[in-house]
Amino acid sequence: PGHARSWGAGNQSWILTCPRWHAKRKNLGVKGEYTVNLPLDIGNKEVWKVVADMIGELASIFPDPWFHVGFDEVPQECLREHGYGSSHIQAFARFVDKELESHGKTGVYWEDNLHLIHKVVEDPSRAIIQCWKGGPKTVREAQRLGHMTIQSEGWYFDFGCRNAHDCYKNVKYTAGPLSIGVVGCAWEMSESECTSKE
Repeated sequence: PGHARSWGAGNQSWILTCPRWHAKRKNLGVKGEYTVNLPLDIGNKEVWKVVADMIGELASIFPDPWFHVGFDEVPQECLREHGYGSSHIQAFARFVDKELESHGKTGVYWEDNLHLIHKVVEDPSRAIIQCWKGGPKTVREAQRLGHMTIQSEGWYFDFGCRNAHDCYKNVKYTAGPLSIGVVGCAWEMSESECTSKE
């Protein structure tokens, strides 16, 4: 439900605005500006319908068994400004998992909410954890909980390595019995290109 600022361009009621949280973040970003990660309004049932429709449509287009749904950097403080706590996030995560399951998809989630996802997805084989910042410790923890893992930490082509050869040479891969492999990622903007946008 995080990183949903662009959804607000379609319908402002789908996202939350959080003035107190924004005020604290001003000037914390790149070049004295700030990037704002606005979350979906997880209490808005219209949002749930849009998410269900989107999952259904994308599931019908892409035959892959996996479906990346994010759940990274969910701004908890912003959600709390609107009275949403962990039970609301859990309910939304449970809803997303059931939607994925109804379309025969396994969710891929960023590591940020590993324990929340583990709590709400009853079968750990139905939630793959993509590790991007917690290092080998996070990979081992996710696997200990029964989740397959994908490693991306150190595999950002615009941050740390410029090509796959550099990544292989410079980054230690944390293998384990439930390791799927690595996924190279790239941010869409570099620090020099960043303006006040998510």
